[in-house]
Amino acid sequence: MDVLNAAASLRRDPRVNPDRLGLWGHSMGGQLSLKAMIVDPRLKAASLWAGVIASYDVLATDWNPPPARNAPWTP
Repeated sequence: MDVLNAAASLRRDPRVNPDRLGLWGHSMGGQLSLKAMIVDPRLKAASLWAGVIASYDVLATDWNPPPARNAPWTP
């Protein structure tokens, strides 16, 4: 929602050409940029750096699992 609200706010600024608004996102920002482009078809350009491409259920459960207990020690 923050990305979409920022785009809407920028479109109201007289210094901004609303037809040439694009996004830049890194990591989670890359994923959010892609999702914003799906929701708002007026966002047609983006530069994505190392975007996270996973569903929310994977991000919530499998992205950073806790370390295994009793894992063998390696130097």
